[in-house]
Amino acid sequence: MDKTDVGKRCSKYYRDLYNHKLRHDSNILGISNNNRELGDILILQEEVKETVCMFKDRKSPGVDNMSSKLLKHGEPNIVKARAVTCEKILEMKCWPKEWTYSLRIPISKKSNLRLC
Repeated sequence: MDKTDVGKRCSKYYRDLYNHKLRHDSNILGISNNNRELGDILILQEEVKETVCMFKDRKSPGVDNMSSKLLKHGEPNIVKARAVTCEKILEMKCWPKEWTYSLRIPISKKSNLRLC
């Protein structure tokens, strides 16, 4: 077994793991099919504040380099800015490109790293 075989096997494993297709079921989410447009939805600063307070501590920051600790203790300015950002996202119906980036670092928990 050579390194390329191990690499290919691990690559296939993670590709299958992270590219799993999910079925969308709006009933599970409790989404109603009323006539409200996304532009009519107002993001309240209180909602953003509650969400930020639920962030777990000691998590690594994202591409914006803002830790959960900074977000929690940087109110009210950060809460207001995040609420405006969320409203823009709903208005434009598009995520910021930076929010779609992710970095996955596989950490093997097996004793033999050649097994994937």
